[in-house]
Amino acid sequence: MDENKGIYELEFFGQGINKVVIDDRLAVDGDGEPTFALQSENDAWWLPLLEKGAAKFYGTYDRMIHGNGG
Repeated sequence: MDENKGIYELEFFGQGINKVVIDDRLAVDGDGEPTFALQSENDAWWLPLLEKGAAKFYGTYDRMIHGNGG
């Protein structure tokens, strides 16, 4: 089954890269819950999507540990 996924273009500033394109698929644990950032109290998904974009910008989620993208 081919599902249409949401595509987002985020802009980050630094390291000479300013646009990152991501889809709306997030890493989940065994219970189907997001592995990293969770949706907001009003069910908005902007934070997990922003976090995914930042991970792509910095290369991996591991490079973002403790807010250190270096």
